[in-house]
Amino acid sequence: MVRGGRFPARGDIFHLDFHPAAGHEMTGPHYCVVVSPEAYNAVSRMPYVAPITTAGTQSRMAGMAVNLTGTGLKVSGVVQCDQVKAVDLEARRAKPTGEKVPDDIMDVMLALLAPVLGPEGE
Repeated sequence: MVRGGRFPARGDIFHLDFHPAAGHEMTGPHYCVVVSPEAYNAVSRMPYVAPITTAGTQSRMAGMAVNLTGTGLKVSGVVQCDQVKAVDLEARRAKPTGEKVPDDIMDVMLALLAPVLGPEGE
């Protein structure tokens, strides 16, 4: 649970520190988008998030980046859908921004994740 007495919901934006990391993983302080649903987050206490960065060259080249420009959000950059990971928001002292990714952008993100997380052969 994060401040306010509720669990993070899909599309919520947080700021957290991804350190420690290894190899090509995102590291350091970044914004991120919760991609797992609130019901899952309430049970697991470890929501899946996708980091937001201003660079994201490798994600862009792989077709796994979703641009937040023009969405009306204060947070800018690209969501790296190829860098999704489960995180403990409390342990990482995540701070909610109060912003939520628009539904149409979330749909694009989930469509990019479907072949990665869906059944093999589909």
